[in-house]
Amino acid sequence: VLDPQLLNNMYHRLCCQMSWEQEKQVILWEECKSIFKQTENSHTDRLLKEIIEIVKKYKLILSDVADNDFLEYITNIDSSEFIVGTNGDNYELILKNYIKMDECSLEEIWTILSQLVWDLSAMVSDKVCPNCRGDHLAYYTDKTNMHLYESCLGCFSTWENSKLIKKPKEIFPAPKNVLSKFQII
Repeated sequence: VLDPQLLNNMYHRLCCQMSWEQEKQVILWEECKSIFKQTENSHTDRLLKEIIEIVKKYKLILSDVADNDFLEYITNIDSSEFIVGTNGDNYELILKNYIKMDECSLEEIWTILSQLVWDLSAMVSDKVCPNCRGDHLAYYTDKTNMHLYESCLGCFSTWENSKLIKKPKEIFPAPKNVLSKFQII
């Protein structure tokens, strides 16, 4: 005896001529929206944790459209390693706009999820940018966690050891242990 849910899914796929990959994409987007609907600004740490779990769960299909270095990075981090949600964004408002999107391509889903991980996990200070005088310097590191970079979210200028540098190609939000090692926290 076949599972009624399985039969229903097979019927839906045949009737709609939806491929398995398209069906996974729809399911992924619905899972994302479900998480977004439950999020409050005071629980951005939970949002980051749940996004990381979704990316891990759907890594295989996301790998078709993702920056593989950042995909690998996301699937190997723990949300508790970061000081979450310090950039001042109103995530409830941002997520409401995503919830309104009925359909979303796989590329759009990856862009949304990866940008949320980036924004949530990068600690932003209130230090003033020496270049543009904006007050949003974020802390990043390299793959080895041996360097700490400050990068302005306004003008994108980047510093290491108080020296203006060309922004490295591969930087990632700095976790707590790196921020501690460089005496930021």
